[in-house]
Amino acid sequence: MGARTVRDAWDALVSLAALNFIWFALSLTVVLLPPATVAMFEATNQLARGRQVEAVEYLGAVRRQFLGAWAWALLNAVVIGLLVVSVVFYDRPEPWAAAVRSLFLLATFAWLVAQLMVWPYVFEQDEPSLRRAIRNALLTVLGAPVFSIMIGAIVAAVLVVSAVVLVPVAFMTTAFLCLLGSHAVRDRLVAFGKRPMPRSPDDADQWPAEASEAQDR
Repeated sequence: MGARTVRDAWDALVSLAALNFIWFALSLTVVLLPPATVAMFEATNQLARGRQVEAVEYLGAVRRQFLGAWAWALLNAVVIGLLVVSVVFYDRPEPWAAAVRSLFLLATFAWLVAQLMVWPYVFEQDEPSLRRAIRNALLTVLGAPVFSIMIGAIVAAVLVVSAVVLVPVAFMTTAFLCLLGSHAVRDRLVAFGKRPMPRSPDDADQWPAEASEAQDR
């Protein structure tokens, strides 16, 4: 999963860098940050299928995903806000409070990791549903804790490097993380028996040929 992400990112380095720079510019408006991020998930989902997305297609996805992206962003603001308040509230010396706080910290981790897989799940569905994708992403995190910790560790490492170097933020970070999310979901779909096993890790056509119907809605 990680190796496929790195390989795909390297093979499409120029294309991903261009899309990431557009994402960075759009994110500065704040209003376009959620739809630009969801459009990046859509573009990298296509890349995980073996197809690179042009800038004009990416911008079309930004427009198309505007409302759904903001619904997702507002939901995250509410959930993360409640989790953070709970963690702070139970920051007490009593043993029972420490145990409850630990549960909320784990819940926060699970929710954040799940968000990396929500939109990839949407784009893998025959009938896209954000609610169903959120449920599937959470079930994936809960059902595969070791896998989820690995995803979290990769994300943390990428964010630390990006924070230190800064340049990747504009040219690769978001695109790489979104691509990681798509490969994580496709990996789990194989593990859960929902997709056939790839013929070999190095096979350029490792995933069955698929129409891009979800991406063109």
